[in-house]
Amino acid sequence: MKKSILFTAIVLICGILSFWWINTPHPSMSLEKALKDRNEGELQKYAKMDSVRAIMALVDLYAGIGKDSSFCYEPEDSVQAIKLLKKAASLNEPYAYTLLGICYDYGYMLPQDSVKCICFLRKAAEMYEPRALHNLALKYEEGYGSLIPKDKDIAISYWEVCIDCSGYKYAFAKLAWYYCYDDEHENYSKAYKLFNEAVAHGDSSALFDIAQCHFYGWGVEQNYGEALRTYEKSANWGSTSAMVNLGYMYSLGFGVAKDEIKSLEWTHKAANQGEVVAQYNMGIDYYYGEGVKQDYRLAFEWFSKAAQKGYIGAMNMLSSCYRMEEEQMLTRTWQNNGRIKH
Repeated sequence: MKKSILFTAIVLICGILSFWWINTPHPSMSLEKALKDRNEGELQKYAKMDSVRAIMALVDLYAGIGKDSSFCYEPEDSVQAIKLLKKAASLNEPYAYTLLGICYDYGYMLPQDSVKCICFLRKAAEMYEPRALHNLALKYEEGYGSLIPKDKDIAISYWEVCIDCSGYKYAFAKLAWYYCYDDEHENYSKAYKLFNEAVAHGDSSALFDIAQCHFYGWGVEQNYGEALRTYEKSANWGSTSAMVNLGYMYSLGFGVAKDEIKSLEWTHKAANQGEVVAQYNMGIDYYYGEGVKQDYRLAFEWFSKAAQKGYIGAMNMLSSCYRMEEEQMLTRTWQNNGRIKH
């Protein structure tokens, strides 16, 4: 009798173990290797075991999450991506809350829903998720319908928390912008320090603002040479505003010997990329014959491009081009050759 009971128990235990073995995923490689290789099959096994890292890696595979909470335009599998995001959120993953908030904000892979957007962003922000803090700051900066009033002070407080708890790179430049360009919060020393922190954390766009600080002496001793060098770094990262200012500095000899050829090169490069101030300055160059042969027709073309974008100075110059083309006369009236900078 005892042997029969023992045998039955053994059979029952073996059955339970067999059922568990069959229905439990058994990854054939470590999670780290699966993540490194982006092995979908292995990641799915770990996801079934509630590995948040595996789940978020699969979301990246299916929807292409960018480092800054952006998605690719054509997700490979939006249904699976959202299903996995919701699973990660159910496991209390802060970044999943942030991404769901962004999806609801833009109507991406989910119906647009402002209330749910703010709800998920706030959940993530309560857990100090940096991208959620940054996104909420942006909402307060501009206002978000009836849900969030426009309040710069609250926006600034979110960016301050974001920096203190995570060092999120885009928060540095946003906070610095207020200290540098907003009269109510002006503090040039803080601005200069934060712009440098932004660059140190990988935000190359802040190079332009650092150059501005050197040019005007904001929070640092005025130094045209250092401004020029920093504008060049910024321009090499693609800043058309920096290109405009390099053209301006070479044209007038700020921090460098006057060089109309280099001035024209930088200005033309920015103008070809659609920078409206550069297009206006190209018009000025051809109108007055600075570094190029005087040509009212080309001046008119560049002024027209800038005017189409609503640039008032270019609109005013168009009538002059018509007149000067007819009369072939020129009277210099513009201070500093008419050029301007950002």
